[in-house]
Amino acid sequence: MHTHTSLWTEFWEAREELIDPSFSNHHAPESSLLDIKGEEMASHGMNQACLAQEWLLMKRNSFIHVFKSGQLVVIALVTMTVFKRTQMTVDMVHSNYYMGSLFYSAIRLMTNGLAELPLTGSRLPILYKQRDLYFYPAWSYTVPAAILKIPFSFLDAVLWTALTYYAISYSPEPERFFHQLLILFLLHDVSVSQAHFIASVVRDPSAAVSFNVSTLLVISLPAWLEWGFWISPLTYTQIGASLNEFHAPRWEKVSSSNATMGQQILRSHGLNFSDYFYWIPVGALLGFWIVFNIGFTFALRVSKLKGEDSTNMTHGQELPHVGTSNDVSERKKKGIVLPFEPIAISFENVQDYVDTPKTTASSRYFWFSGRKTGGIIEGEIRIGGYPKVQETYARISAYSEFLQMIELDEIKHALVGKPGLSGVSNEQRKRLTIAVELVSNPSIIFMDEPTSGPEARAAAIVMRVVKNVVNTMRTVLILMKRGGRIIYAGELGKHSSKLIQYFEEIPGVPKFNANRNPATWMLEVTGPSAEAQLGSDFAYLYKKSHLCCTSLAERTENVSIEIPYILLQSLLFVTITYPAINFYWSAYKMIWYFYSMFCTLLYFNYFGMLAVSLSPTFEVASVLTSLCFTLMDLFTGFIIPGPQIPKWRVWSYWICPMVWSLKALVTSQYGDIKKEISVFGEPKSISAFLKSYYGYHHEKLGVAAFVLFSLPLVFALAFAFFIAKLNFQRR
Repeated sequence: MHTHTSLWTEFWEAREELIDPSFSNHHAPESSLLDIKGEEMASHGMNQACLAQEWLLMKRNSFIHVFKSGQLVVIALVTMTVFKRTQMTVDMVHSNYYMGSLFYSAIRLMTNGLAELPLTGSRLPILYKQRDLYFYPAWSYTVPAAILKIPFSFLDAVLWTALTYYAISYSPEPERFFHQLLILFLLHDVSVSQAHFIASVVRDPSAAVSFNVSTLLVISLPAWLEWGFWISPLTYTQIGASLNEFHAPRWEKVSSSNATMGQQILRSHGLNFSDYFYWIPVGALLGFWIVFNIGFTFALRVSKLKGEDSTNMTHGQELPHVGTSNDVSERKKKGIVLPFEPIAISFENVQDYVDTPKTTASSRYFWFSGRKTGGIIEGEIRIGGYPKVQETYARISAYSEFLQMIELDEIKHALVGKPGLSGVSNEQRKRLTIAVELVSNPSIIFMDEPTSGPEARAAAIVMRVVKNVVNTMRTVLILMKRGGRIIYAGELGKHSSKLIQYFEEIPGVPKFNANRNPATWMLEVTGPSAEAQLGSDFAYLYKKSHLCCTSLAERTENVSIEIPYILLQSLLFVTITYPAINFYWSAYKMIWYFYSMFCTLLYFNYFGMLAVSLSPTFEVASVLTSLCFTLMDLFTGFIIPGPQIPKWRVWSYWICPMVWSLKALVTSQYGDIKKEISVFGEPKSISAFLKSYYGYHHEKLGVAAFVLFSLPLVFALAFAFFIAKLNFQRR
């Protein structure tokens, strides 16, 4: 309790001093602030604030949530056309289609929920910052996140079940409709919680996707792998949905083996459980939901950002000195003690009025920083959650037009001199400006276009230093100009010779003086005033130059660099899986297996790159690929064989990339095998069964090979085209 009191006292004193300059640090809050009633009220307010924050974040990402539900409706409508009610009869053959449709429903609801993974991963940095500043504990974020997702999970489950249940012709009893709705709703909510947990553990949105692997339903597993069957939420969903369907009255026809048709179907899929067993998967999914949310809370409690130090920044802590040395150990030895109070600033409905209607963004920045008092400013500015008091505010804020804290050691004894005549250069002078402002060690720093003027290297150094300042818990507000257009992109050459040559070839551009800085010269000869004087548009000239054409070569490199990695992955995959699966030992079949896997991995890789090039954010790309992959799953011919897909939908089957991967893999391995097997009670050779049931013809294996070769080319060319034509960057 002593620690809690000290933290609260320190926090309260700092805020009171901010809003009241006459406040003394010797004052302390009254003890009533720490009574039980006060803590309960604070906890209630914290929960309300966290619920409001989560709801606000969901509204900001409303496009993604609406798109997810919209794509679910679209896929449900497509699924209805594949599993047609009029063609789904109650017999052993069509029971496989029913089982496949149930499995596909589970896959669809689970992947729809797992789209939360990139959204959660993108929020973690802010969450960690708020947690480390004691805004609220980890559980106060995870509880609202779990609660507010429940209605969305229920909505998605209702949409899917309402559209597909009677259209696919499942058992018509109303209670079985609600049983399927319940099991799919629980699966969707579990998948959302699983996405939260994975994102909090892995913390990298891109890497987290690769960890998002769910155990599929397998009939027979070695004893030492059976645990994998029982730890998958998908397993329990498939068990519950299958029991709900195949224990229905219409599947109770008794066969000669004294078992009902439904029991035979369940036994053939390794799901021969009693009807009451349906409620065990329901309980298991509830358990998964609880476990994932507890794990999510614990992971947020103990996790830190990548590269974050093990200790938080405290008052009087020695901060690393940022200098020109590349020796990390030497930099750690240097340092300055910068005690300050981390303070946040917020604006609400701020409006300014002046006599002369010519207000720029920079003038507003003067108002925000308290350096300008002319005119009228309305609205509310809060410092640390309290109304601003200018007398105190002036002591803890600083205004700077250009920021630079590093790479000045070499000129620390130089005279500043006059601009353009003597002393340091203009670029170095801009770096010096921030050092003057930081002498007062402010808690809030205003920066007016810190990257304008200096060349790209200096601008990059500025932004790196801004990040270092922010990491010390200072509040930094930056006014940035909107992005411009490219006027040069290419090799610089030795001493920037190629850059100089390019601009000197433009008529009217002054020649370069050997004693000058090439970057400074380039900024001077390509500025707006220089363009106006020459009557030239440097961006237009660049687009018409030979340099712009080299971007095609860069896109080609982006595509070709993936091939060695995919080749290595394919070799490793084939080396491990081919003998483990015990395929026929034949060089011919092994080469086909390797070729099929290499092309498949390659076109999936290029398809992912294409999806990213078509999407403004990683989150949208994740939802888009989820839509495409689930449609591919539906039309691969695995869930429902290609010959059984309605004729007017068969075009979807032929354009599905995974169809050709399966054709090449299965046909090359078994399309020429004449061994007889029992199929639905009838003897058939393996090759004949593949032809009649799946439509896999060994004599057409060359067609599959050609399509597999073409698919990576198509996706790679599409990526190269769209990455050049589309630009989603916004500043």
